[in-house]
Amino acid sequence: MEDNINIDDHPAHNAAPPRAVERNEALTFGDYTAPNHTPLLSCIRRPGNGQTRPDLQPAFIQMLYGSAFRGNSTGDPNLHLTQFKSLCQSVRVANEVTTEEVLLLAFPFSLSRKALEWLYALPADSIHTWDQLGAEFMNRFFPAHKTQLAKNGINSFSQEHGESLGKAWERFKEYQRACPHHNFDRYYLLSTFLNGLRDEIRFYISCASGGSHQKLTFDELEESIERMASDRTTPTEFSRRKGNVENVSEVNALKVELAELKMQIYSSNRDALGETSDQLSGNQSMFSQEQGVEDVNYVANNPYSNTYNPGWRNHPNFSYKSNNYQNAPQENRN
Repeated sequence: MEDNINIDDHPAHNAAPPRAVERNEALTFGDYTAPNHTPLLSCIRRPGNGQTRPDLQPAFIQMLYGSAFRGNSTGDPNLHLTQFKSLCQSVRVANEVTTEEVLLLAFPFSLSRKALEWLYALPADSIHTWDQLGAEFMNRFFPAHKTQLAKNGINSFSQEHGESLGKAWERFKEYQRACPHHNFDRYYLLSTFLNGLRDEIRFYISCASGGSHQKLTFDELEESIERMASDRTTPTEFSRRKGNVENVSEVNALKVELAELKMQIYSSNRDALGETSDQLSGNQSMFSQEQGVEDVNYVANNPYSNTYNPGWRNHPNFSYKSNNYQNAPQENRN
């Protein structure tokens, strides 16, 4: 029995690895078509000096996966880079490791799907610095035509119908955040926003500014807009006024329908009582003069006015001319 067997001396361990099929040997079809894993070469040069490099913890990698950028049209590359830098800057690293090394090593973990495919499609060992990697990322997922569309949204800004000052101001700032490289100065942005407001909102800003916003500095003007935009009671006055106009139109329409209904009821009463045409003409004139004000007040104050159905006008059960009354015996009528 042999003692102290060394695993390195085992025949299976010392067996030569499978060698590739040489040209002069018979090559089977299975050998030719057998898939072999070919590792994808990273475009990022491995950071570090070979002795020290960032040590990414599993919890940190999981956080990167949770906010991974997929590369679809709805993703915001600016927001992704901002969040990614914040996470990397919060990592505690050794003194010999720089923040740029952490960014380069961790960036692939923050991508998925189309974005990760794009990264591995770049030439191997072509990215050496973080600035270079960030520029390549923005050129791919925020190209020139997308930048132009975002700038057009700022240039053509206009307040939408029924939109409050606060919502318009927030939407205008979202356009700027979506394209932080718009290169528009502050003076142009404020001028574009004021020109895109509705006339009544611009007049309100002038009144709140002491009669005219032309006399304000850009600091005072922006502060005034911020203050009025945060006041949620300001825009409700305009929307409330618009609602009153619509309510008046609805009341007028109900008044016309109510007048037609009363005329039909009055005609039914006339046939039942046997009135002459002269009496009808006089009663109609009196009805229109004396009952006009009451009709308006009734429709405006009646909570059930919206439940009126025009199909009820000719319904036999809602007519004063009742067939049951005419067919009843004489003694029952008295």
